[in-house]
Amino acid sequence: MTRAFLATILLVFANAANGQTPNHQPAFEVVSIRPAPPPDLRGMTVHGSHGGPGTNDPSLYVCENCYLPGLVVTAYGIKGFQLAAPDWMEDSQFNVSAKVPVGATMEQFRFMMQNMLAERFKLAVHFEKKEMQRYDLVIAKGGPKLKESAMPPPKEDAAEQKRVVAPELKLGADGYPALAEGMTVAMMNGRARIMYPRRTMEFFAGKLASQLDHPVVDLTGLTGKYDFALFLGRS
Repeated sequence: MTRAFLATILLVFANAANGQTPNHQPAFEVVSIRPAPPPDLRGMTVHGSHGGPGTNDPSLYVCENCYLPGLVVTAYGIKGFQLAAPDWMEDSQFNVSAKVPVGATMEQFRFMMQNMLAERFKLAVHFEKKEMQRYDLVIAKGGPKLKESAMPPPKEDAAEQKRVVAPELKLGADGYPALAEGMTVAMMNGRARIMYPRRTMEFFAGKLASQLDHPVVDLTGLTGKYDFALFLGRS
C-alpha cells in the first residue's frame, strides 16, 4: 500500500568557500579519515560502524568502508531516501575513526559529524520539500510467522566486545558470504549477507526503506525483538 507523503530532502554539494568549521562549534578531539583499502582478491569487504554516544564505546566512533552518503545520513539523523546527493559521492569509500569528547550527547555527536564533513570534505547542505510515496508494513492474512529472538542481549562491558576485522570469508551453500562470529555484514562476489539480531519491526521497516528508497512505516503492531537476515545482490 502506498500513500502520498511530504518528505524533507537533504541536498549535499561541494562548496569549498563554506567548508570551514567555526571554533565554537562542537568538534571531535581527534579524527582520522583515510581511503578504504580495495577489496581483497576474493572481492571481500567488511562494512559497518560502531561506537559513539549511546553505545558500549561512547568515546570512539569507527566506520569502515563508509561511503559519503552514509556519513551524511548519520550526521543529520535522516533516512537514506531523504538524501539527494551528487553521483561522485558514491565513488570512494573511507575508514573513519573519531575520538568523541567524554559526556557528548547524540545531538552533539551529530553536530560534530556535520562539522567534520564541512571541514574535511567541504560539504554544504540545504533542505527542501518533496512529495513521495510510502509503503506500509502490515501483517498478512495468515498472521505473523516470526519467532522472537532467542539470542542473549549484548554485553554491557565494552571491553568484552570482540570486534572482527577482515576475517576469512567463504560462500555459504546459498551462494552468499557466510558470516564469521561477531559479524553482521559481509560482501563478496557482488553479494551481501546482513544480519540484524534482536531488532524491532520499526528498525526493520527503516532498513527496508533504505533498500526501497521510499519511506516504510511499521503498521504491524508487533512489539517483540526478532532476528532478521537480508540477502542482497545477484539472484
